[in-house]
Amino acid sequence: MATTSHELQPSDYTRIIIRQFRFVLIITAIITASTFTVKLLLPRTYRATSTIQIDFDCYFEEKPMEMMLQPSIEEHLATITVDVTGHAVLLRAARSMGRIADTAAAAGVSRDELDIIGALREKITLRPLADEKRIEITAVAGDPQEAAAIANAVGRAYQAYSYDIRKERFARKERKLRQTLDKCTGELSALSQRMIDIREGRPYLIDTTFMDKRL
Repeated sequence: MATTSHELQPSDYTRIIIRQFRFVLIITAIITASTFTVKLLLPRTYRATSTIQIDFDCYFEEKPMEMMLQPSIEEHLATITVDVTGHAVLLRAARSMGRIADTAAAAGVSRDELDIIGALREKITLRPLADEKRIEITAVAGDPQEAAAIANAVGRAYQAYSYDIRKERFARKERKLRQTLDKCTGELSALSQRMIDIREGRPYLIDTTFMDKRL
C-alpha cells in the first residue's frame, strides 16, 4: 500500500492556527457566559471591615524579668482572635444589634439565641496583622448596611469586653495592694507605739517570732 506525503506550507500553518484560535474563542465565550450566569443566579454578598487596634502596653508587665516571660505579639493576637469569636464577645455584639434581648445572661441563653450567635460567627473572618498590632474584622452579608453593622458591632463588643477584663484585673491588683498597705500600716502603727513606749520608759513585750524563724 503506497503512502503519500505532503509537505506543510505556510498557508497550512495559518489555517491550523485560525482553526485552533476559533476553538479557544468558543471555549472562552462559554466559560465567560457560564460565570456571568452563575453570578446572576447567586445572591449578592457585601463585605465590610472594622479594625481593632491593640494597645500592648496593657498586656505587658513593666518588670523586666516578667517581660522576658511574656508571649510574643503574634501569640497575643492569636489569643485575642479567639476571644473576638468567643461566646462572650458575640453575645455582646448580638445584644447591641438587637438580635438578643439585653436580659439574656451569658450562661443562660436559649437554643435560638445560641443559633443567632453561631450565625453571627459564620459571617465574620479575622485577619491578625502583627506588624501593625491590629486585627481586621471582615463581615459578609447580603445587605451592605448589615455587613457594616456586624463588623462595627463585633469590634465595639470586643473593646467593651477587653475593658471589663482589664478593669477586673486592675481591681484585683488594687485589692491586693490595699491588703498589703493595711498590713504595713498596722505594723508601722505597732512600731510607732513601741518607740513611744521606749522613750517613755514603759515596759514592752519583745516579739520573738522573727527571731524564732531565724534560729
